[in-house]
Amino acid sequence: MNSPYLTEFLSVALVHLLAVVSPGSDFAVAVRQAVQHGRQAGLISAVGFGLGMLVHVVYTLIGLAALLRTVPAAMRAAQLVGAAYLAWLAIHFMRSAPPAGDPLDADETADPSTGPASPGYSHRPYQQAPSSRSVQSPALATQPAQFIQSDRSAQSEPSARSEQCSQSEQSTRSVHTQSTRQAFLTGFFTNATNPKATMFFLAVFTTLVSPQTPLEIQTLYGLWMCVATSIWFAIVAVLFSHEAVRRRFLAHGYWFERIMGAFLLAFALKLVFF
Repeated sequence: MNSPYLTEFLSVALVHLLAVVSPGSDFAVAVRQAVQHGRQAGLISAVGFGLGMLVHVVYTLIGLAALLRTVPAAMRAAQLVGAAYLAWLAIHFMRSAPPAGDPLDADETADPSTGPASPGYSHRPYQQAPSSRSVQSPALATQPAQFIQSDRSAQSEPSARSEQCSQSEQSTRSVHTQSTRQAFLTGFFTNATNPKATMFFLAVFTTLVSPQTPLEIQTLYGLWMCVATSIWFAIVAVLFSHEAVRRRFLAHGYWFERIMGAFLLAFALKLVFF
């Protein structure tokens, strides 16, 4: 790939990167696969995402070639439509708002073992021990620490067992086995049937790729986007299999989406006015 094509390829690769890393339907499914079915299912689905994108690459290249042969003047109109779509996509990303609330946090606050009720249990032995036992026996009054400790231990054991059972049930519910075929088809059909991918590839190949670029070079562009898509969603599968990463992204990911939208809007304006 010589120098002119290298510059063109870098532009295509950058725009594709900005689009694929921004959360959308594919991103949501990839996260769901990693969370509910485990890291392996997420990695297999990532391969399906990439091959599903190959469907869009094939019909886009064939359709554009036929369009240029029959109606050469339609190329400019297609370029304007593609630039408009990129601008719309960018504005959609830039309007991303912070989440109203984290459902994971809501589950924690509803848990009596970690919620506001726990301090109440810990204070009760200090409030009840002097009034209930100091009158019965002076010997008992000389050992308040033992009663406090034993009382707290007796009350904390059910809470600890309940918390362990809750965590065990949560881990069992959160990861369900999925066959290799199911995981692959989930990723493949999610991307292959995504109508927004059609507009995206039309925008890329009409605005960033010159009509004089050979079909073989354009095919390499498309293959790279398929590979890059699989790599990205494999990274998503690995990262979002960790709960801490998932929580942090849900809380602050909208800033990431806004930044990607700003870059994408700059590309769209450049295509129209420069």
